[in-house]
Amino acid sequence: MEVLAWDLQWGGKLEFLKTLQEQGQEVDALKSQPRLKPWVADYYRAFHALGSSRQIGMGGVGPIPISEIAAYFKIFEVHDLDERDTYITMIQALDSVYLKHMNKPPDQPKGRIGRR
Repeated sequence: MEVLAWDLQWGGKLEFLKTLQEQGQEVDALKSQPRLKPWVADYYRAFHALGSSRQIGMGGVGPIPISEIAAYFKIFEVHDLDERDTYITMIQALDSVYLKHMNKPPDQPKGRIGRR
C-alpha cells in the first residue's frame, strides 16, 4: 500500500525529483520512496490492470467492481478459492488507498518536494 501511496503522490514528478537530486538538493520524497515487495507484485499488477474498469461520476472515482475482479480470475485462470480471497483483499486494500487519494478535496495540501 505504501508503494501505491508514494506513486500517487510523487510518481508523476519522479524525473523532476531526480533532477533536483542531481543538482545537489536533498529530496525527502526520494529518500522515503518505498520498494515493492516481490510477493505483492502480482496483486499490484492486477490492481493496475483492473483500474480502467472503475466508474467515474459526479461523486468522484468509484471502486473497482467485484465483477471485474471475477472476470480477471477467469481470464488469468485463478481458480483456488484461497488465492482468490487474497487477490480480492489485496486489490480492495490498494483500491482504498487509490480512492482516498483520488477523491480527496482539491484544497488539501500536497507533499513537500525537497529542501536545500
